[in-house]
Amino acid sequence: MELAYHVKLLSQAGLIDVKHWQTGDGNEVWLPKTLTWQGHEFLDAARNDTTWNKAKGQSKAKAVLSLLNYSRLRWIAF
Repeated sequence: MELAYHVKLLSQAGLIDVKHWQTGDGNEVWLPKTLTWQGHEFLDAARNDTTWNKAKGQSKAKAVLSLLNYSRLRWIAF
């Protein structure tokens, strides 16, 4: 369940493409397929130590660090 939730969040953030369906008993299934262009850009930016550390520093100042704050990382990187 926790993995499916994170796959859903990554999909909603536009970082991955997924196959999504609902089972007969009402459970949702989130199957990751591929990284999107934005997902690749995020990983490239995160691999840069300077960019990643700057993003972490700004996030720590606000006591928030999550993958879904990737837009901050993208703005710093580009």
